[in-house]
Amino acid sequence: PSAVPGTTPHSDVTAMPHPYAARTDAERIDMLGKAALNCGAIMFVKSHSGRYRCVNDTYLEMFGFSCLDEVLGKTDEELIETILAKPEHPIFHHSYRGEAITDLPEIWRENDESVLTMKRPRWFR
Repeated sequence: PSAVPGTTPHSDVTAMPHPYAARTDAERIDMLGKAALNCGAIMFVKSHSGRYRCVNDTYLEMFGFSCLDEVLGKTDEELIETILAKPEHPIFHHSYRGEAITDLPEIWRENDESVLTMKRPRWFR
């Protein structure tokens, strides 16, 4: 490759420093964390006992919560009544994929148990 005057030619582009590249674990966690917080998918982390440890902004928006304190440390059973009481979220007043709305905590708990058994995240459409 021909060199641009005043620069050193690189034959391996991966060796070139990039200002937006995440190279350390801390940089990767920071970058991936920001992406997860702002993506359009609902993302959350629960403890083994089913308590929410972390949720992203999409989770808060979809379920009508205004801040993390309304969710963190709570279980699905504790949150379902709050979700059902929100008139701005009519999807949860009737059914969810054909199941009775009152069955949601049990369905979600079964999903949580499958994640623990498979030892990997679960994807929903």
